[in-house]
Amino acid sequence: MDEKKLEQEYKKLKQQEAPDLWNRIEQNLTEHPERERKEHITEPKVRPIPRWKSTYGAAAAAAVILVVVTANLRTGSKSMMPEATMAETWADAAELAAAPEAAIEETMAGNGVVTGAGAITETMDETRAAAITETMAEAGAAAMTDTKEGIVFCENLALAAYQPLAVPEQALTVPEDAEYFSEAILRDTGLLCGGTVTDVSLERDASGRAVKVVYELRIDRVYYAEDYTTGLEQITVKSPIVETAGDEAYILYQLQTDGTYLLPLEKKDGNWELLYPFAPQIQVTGDGQYLFHSGYASLVSSDTSVVIGSQEGANDYYYDRMLLRNDDHFLSDLVSLVEREAQGRK
Repeated sequence: MDEKKLEQEYKKLKQQEAPDLWNRIEQNLTEHPERERKEHITEPKVRPIPRWKSTYGAAAAAAVILVVVTANLRTGSKSMMPEATMAETWADAAELAAAPEAAIEETMAGNGVVTGAGAITETMDETRAAAITETMAEAGAAAMTDTKEGIVFCENLALAAYQPLAVPEQALTVPEDAEYFSEAILRDTGLLCGGTVTDVSLERDASGRAVKVVYELRIDRVYYAEDYTTGLEQITVKSPIVETAGDEAYILYQLQTDGTYLLPLEKKDGNWELLYPFAPQIQVTGDGQYLFHSGYASLVSSDTSVVIGSQEGANDYYYDRMLLRNDDHFLSDLVSLVEREAQGRK
């Protein structure tokens, strides 16, 4: 028997005797029957590593883990899932991430399998990512179903009906990122007031082109004024037109009729205008809660909840940065912030 035929017979014998590669890998994973199942929560368990699928990747696993971690960071001490469950979830994910590598290397070496450079690593990354993604996604879904402490859905808030105006053709618009938000902008506040919108319209120039959004506001209270004011009951507030990006153009971050807001305003050419029209304004819900965006870092407290909403358009960058407070100190915190920034200007 020549050397080439001997080699072929040897390989054939090894293939007949060797068990399925993936069965060998699965045997290296440890089950944890001692863990007690928690009522109302589906406990994540170690799943068999599936065969390689090109549709999974390390990025998918990273995204799922990032979502879980970020949600818990946002809620602070108000965790989305019990600490014990979270710890076990991470333990399972860590095992899935570590075990396959040693198992694959050992099994392939035992079977005399030789692969091209990087092939084993690529396969391990893909299968490991698939298993981690499935395990973490299951745990995250169970946790979200079980408790949402510290998380509020925008649809459950008592807000004015969303009825945005369409942006006419040839309207004079400004981009949504024309100015970056920081609390330092508040130094230009000429008036901080609370009020309810009674009407929304568009201002047009001599040629009929829409150039401004116009809000009629019934004043409930003035909290700060650069100049002396008295008897202020109704004011007109204007804003540049910022439009949504999508199939239809609407006014982005428009104040809604019958909506109540806390508005920092500035005087421009003798008219009151929104100080920063490129983000949602602070809104007061029907039951007295305060909806604001995360740019107001000084207003974030232990009483703050995360608000889950939907995008107004593709260029709505604040829909997932909305927060909610429901405490007696929000107003005083806001007024103190405006006064502090205004003092810095002088």
